[in-house]
Amino acid sequence: MATRDSTVEKHRAAGTPRPDGVRAGSQAKIAHPPLTVVDLGAETLSLNVGDPSRVLTRVNDNGVRFSVFRGRGLWHVHPASDECFLVLRGALLLDMKNGRTIRVGRHQLVTIPAGVMHRPRAVVRTVALCFKPLAAPTHFLEDDAPARDRARTISPRRR
Repeated sequence: MATRDSTVEKHRAAGTPRPDGVRAGSQAKIAHPPLTVVDLGAETLSLNVGDPSRVLTRVNDNGVRFSVFRGRGLWHVHPASDECFLVLRGALLLDMKNGRTIRVGRHQLVTIPAGVMHRPRAVVRTVALCFKPLAAPTHFLEDDAPARDRARTISPRRR
């Protein structure tokens, strides 16, 4: 029986669209309209490791994204926008290309400035909110990029 982790990896390896059809920098689906109370406990139970982040709500031009991490993510950069992580459960490790790793624990947050190459990692199941503009483009490091995103990659030499 295929797990959600293997399903996402299968799509990543094949270069096919993510299961929810949403790509970074695209017009994301908003899960909850304004004036809706969002139960983060219920959201935690409904999202699995490897699932694409879910945009819970919109605040002006920004999305409040809900993500579950475990394992190593892909090297990427948001050239024109900051990205803020708020950890709700677990611990998120954010590796920078300069060798620095930032550990963000439960109830802590950090902002990654625009243009900083980074990748998320988590040793245990980690739940986080991520704040960034809905239309923020994401560029993957060429060696890490899923095939469908190769047009939006940068060469490892241009770090």
